[in-house]
Amino acid sequence: MLLFGHLGITMGAAMAAQGTKQYFDVNSKRRITFPSPSESKDKLSIHRKRFSPVTITETLAKNIDIRFLLIGAILPDIIDKPLGLFHIGSGRSISHTLLFLLIFALSGLILYFVKKWKRMLVLAGGICAHLLLDSMWLNTHVLFWPFYGSQFSTGNPADWISHWGTELTGDPIVLIFESTGFLIAAYFVYFLFKQRKLCAFLKDGYFKE
Repeated sequence: MLLFGHLGITMGAAMAAQGTKQYFDVNSKRRITFPSPSESKDKLSIHRKRFSPVTITETLAKNIDIRFLLIGAILPDIIDKPLGLFHIGSGRSISHTLLFLLIFALSGLILYFVKKWKRMLVLAGGICAHLLLDSMWLNTHVLFWPFYGSQFSTGNPADWISHWGTELTGDPIVLIFESTGFLIAAYFVYFLFKQRKLCAFLKDGYFKE
């Protein structure tokens, strides 16, 4: 998976999870009633607003620091690609391992229970999404490092661009994910500008009440 696949799909998955949570929260409190036609119309309008992409995005940004989610979504590549330039791995090495994810996840749990600070957990969630989108379960030598040996296979960084181009043009799954991710990322940027929340996002990561 490439850049927009990681950023956009991770953001889209977080929005879907938030929307699902809102749906179950609403339905768990709902009582069986028989509203009049006018009441039904009003409730439908409220329902549409409550589950609109704008409302879901705003609610998500009140619950988690989206900056850490997006950083986590590309952190393994930020670390491993430069290492690959020095022939330490092939662009997927230490940061694409389960051990790397567990370190952040356990640190996040400790920080959350001790200080109620959940940004590290959000970061770990982004890293987890990255490993899933890269299908790392197919590369067990890297995923379960160091149990299959301490050395990572190396590659030629000069071949990366041509490999990415081949993936994008030759694999329809990658193309679909990248296109979808680009659209989601574009929507989020548009949302930030339209709602005038860019400064709040960059400063705090949260959209406060």
